[in-house]
Amino acid sequence: MARAHLSHRNGGWRLFVALPVGRLWPTHYFAGPAVPTVQERSQALTELNYALTDEG
Repeated sequence: MARAHLSHRNGGWRLFVALPVGRLWPTHYFAGPAVPTVQERSQALTELNYALTDEG
């Protein structure tokens, strides 16, 4: 099962989809230091061909 993760490093945010196999995970970088909103994260996942769900 793929899971999305949000990380902060060097003043920026990145969202990536951790896949069970492979080394290259789909990634989206956000501009600016502000924490991306849920809507921004959902849009980024859509651009990566994934969808935000309520599953934990």
